[in-house]
Amino acid sequence: MTEQAKDGVVKMATPAPLTMEEVARMLLGTQQQLADSQKELAAAILESRKPYVDPRVLAQKQKELEDRRLAIQMDQREREARKRICPHKRENGTYNIKWHEHSGGITLGVCGSCFSQFDARVPADLELLRQDLKAIRNMGRAGQHARRGAILNI
Repeated sequence: MTEQAKDGVVKMATPAPLTMEEVARMLLGTQQQLADSQKELAAAILESRKPYVDPRVLAQKQKELEDRRLAIQMDQREREARKRICPHKRENGTYNIKWHEHSGGITLGVCGSCFSQFDARVPADLELLRQDLKAIRNMGRAGQHARRGAILNI
């Protein structure tokens, strides 16, 4: 049944159990399984590198964020109420708002009593500026050194 070849390879008389096509198909199947397992391994490694976030810590941070938002909202309401309540005048009846013209052409003011901020771009604040006769004359203005950036559009 067996024949001895010249090169020492034993040849069998029975046919091979697998053809080359079947071996190639098996090899391709094995390669596909290996590729799938490598993808799963990569996904598992990426998942393992994510830092663990404790749900309690996450809930605490959300609560702190909400508390901070409420505190900012409350502070804003207090500022608006303080600005609305303050007469912005001294005892002698003159306005207690110091105005300053900035280099960008924006005119801002601050009340000396309640420290509210005023912006001449807001119509109500502009009306206060126009009511104060000495404000425009006494207004602080940015000098040429400050205007240079506005002129050159830097």
